[in-house]
Amino acid sequence: MGKIFKKAITRHIAFVIVFCFMFQIVIMTISNQYVYAMEINAFQKFMVEALHLRDTPRNNMTDELDEYFMNEEFDINVIAQDIQNKYFSNLLTYNEAVEALTVFSERSEGGKLGLYALLYEGAYNYNRDRENDCANILGVINEAIIGDAQNPKGISTLITLFKGAEKISGGNTRVFARNGNPVTDIEFVFEGKASDKSSVSEAMNHFTSLVERLAVYGSNNFDNLLSFAEETVNSVSKEEIKAFKYFLKDNGIYEGDPEEKPPVISPGPGSNNGGKNPGPQDNIGKDQPKDTTEQEGDKKDTEQEKDTDAKPTIAFKDIDHIPWAIESINVLAQKGVISGMGDGIFAPDDNVTREQFIRMIVYAFDLIDEEAEADFFDVDKEAWYYKSIASAKKHGITEGVGDGSFGVGREITRQDMCVMLYRLSQQLSIELPETNKIIEFIDADDIAEYANVSIRKMQQAGILNGVGENRFAPLNNATRAQAARVIYLMLSYN
Repeated sequence: MGKIFKKAITRHIAFVIVFCFMFQIVIMTISNQYVYAMEINAFQKFMVEALHLRDTPRNNMTDELDEYFMNEEFDINVIAQDIQNKYFSNLLTYNEAVEALTVFSERSEGGKLGLYALLYEGAYNYNRDRENDCANILGVINEAIIGDAQNPKGISTLITLFKGAEKISGGNTRVFARNGNPVTDIEFVFEGKASDKSSVSEAMNHFTSLVERLAVYGSNNFDNLLSFAEETVNSVSKEEIKAFKYFLKDNGIYEGDPEEKPPVISPGPGSNNGGKNPGPQDNIGKDQPKDTTEQEGDKKDTEQEKDTDAKPTIAFKDIDHIPWAIESINVLAQKGVISGMGDGIFAPDDNVTREQFIRMIVYAFDLIDEEAEADFFDVDKEAWYYKSIASAKKHGITEGVGDGSFGVGREITRQDMCVMLYRLSQQLSIELPETNKIIEFIDADDIAEYANVSIRKMQQAGILNGVGENRFAPLNNATRAQAARVIYLMLSYN
């Protein structure tokens, strides 16, 4: 099976598999009072360690497993010996490798594809700034997942599974957290098709001990799992719950405001800025430096943030703290380029995904082409963003992320935003001014080669500048307010 085909075919199947594996772990985690899970088994240990291998050995191992299991006469002992020697000599024993790979081999073809997809993604490098604020919770998570309270591979795996499930499903199905009732509690929310929830529930049946433990909550395994997760988190102190909310928000899993006040009725995309407002130093959006990369999950906009021609009434009540972006937001909203989340909420500090930013560009510059097509394997023709991505591809604004995918669900990085904007200027023959002197950023080594020219052009034009301290922060993400500002500035030069 070819690598590209293998990645393309896994989307729906992998979603089911990832969620099953994910929530087998979730219910084992958060409160000491509710650790009912069985002892860490070899298969779970194998998956955690495999996810945390470096990119090249992890991908090589995944390809090798695929080749091994395609041979109907494979010898599990030979496979285990080879894989253990090459990749897990200090992590797994030979017997653990045999046990884990036996379980792996007994999965259906669809089940294997789901695991391959997860392994290709690898572990998420999560934001660790608030670890000390919820150390007890994280310690229990780490101990439950990897057997060591001090080993951060546990929480890293949990976040990877949350984000992996959303990414693999193309952003159409997800689980996120938000304020509960009362607001000091946490609530886990499923968003997606009922058929997907049923598929996950059915696929969980073979986790016998887990299903029996959750039976007290009802008949649907998946719903039972969410109920159990909420109960475990909400059993700890209010301070710990709030700290954990902020931790999840920093990592793009929590929606809304973790503070003790009523939650937003229609929550917007998750944010990785931990509720912080942009700093004072950037001319385009006062970009807040963040230690995140482009490997983030999809936060699909709700309400009117989709491919429609609707033009909302402007009455945003949450943008007064960003005066530098108010005009940009209002103008683009009047044009129907952007819209709110409902109830007068714009959510200016939430991060923007690649598909959301492309949608804004295409509608701002009237580039929608009804005949355009996109062949990215992660772009669903029925998705709200298909027309925008297809049109942008036809106009040469995007080429995807290099592996046959567009990168749906990934929060856009500052350097990729520059690349798309510069390509836009070339396609539309927009003459960008060279007002500013070229800055030699101290983090220039972090800038990808393909983005060097684009960043220089955007910086000289004053469209996207540094983040202070002579840094550009190419891998940091952009907020909705910042995206609106740069597109507004580009329109002024068109």
